[in-house]
Amino acid sequence: DLHKAIRRQRQMCIRDSKGHAFKHAKLIHRLSDCTLGVYLLHPLMLNMLERLGVAVGLEQPIGSLLGVSALCAVLCFAVSYIAKKIPVIRNLL
Repeated sequence: DLHKAIRRQRQMCIRDSKGHAFKHAKLIHRLSDCTLGVYLLHPLMLNMLERLGVAVGLEQPIGSLLGVSALCAVLCFAVSYIAKKIPVIRNLL
């Protein structure tokens, strides 16, 4: 089965040189499952944040850019994680 082969390959990538799993392997698996959703959602999320008034400011452009980027990433991961719980969407993502 293709899904089992992909999962095995992903598990091999989350191991150190001695074959031990990393401490947060489960978290890494959950986050990696959401990356396609984050990729698809982030332009929409950035647009929504801009409409809500959360945008990169000119006073502190680097700080606000990092803040907006972090907020967008967290929100996209959360939406993607919740969407993966819905069977129809899980099969698409």
